[in-house]
Amino acid sequence: MITEINVETIEEYNEITSTEKTLVLSYAPWCKGCKIILPLLEEISDFEEMNDIKFYKMLSDKHKKIISYIGVKAIPVMLLYQNGIELKRKIGLLTEEELIIWINSNIKR
Repeated sequence: MITEINVETIEEYNEITSTEKTLVLSYAPWCKGCKIILPLLEEISDFEEMNDIKFYKMLSDKHKKIISYIGVKAIPVMLLYQNGIELKRKIGLLTEEELIIWINSNIKR
């Protein structure tokens, strides 16, 4: 399951990403790539092997201040955090298999 981020401040965003393992997708409803990757992430987030990761999505048009703060310049972009530290980010599309490999190769378990 992917939870929608609906925060007002950078501090609130940092609180969300300070949990042990977090993936945030920055997206927009008009973005064609976002429409492709969002269902893949929804599916992956339900995999048992991913149950230690919290999945979030953040509407880029609504959270411009936060988007600017974290340096997002293109969407879709996935940001992978562990204990509040950004480990990796990935811009653009990946297949389901590539997403799983990207997450597993960058998260510390």
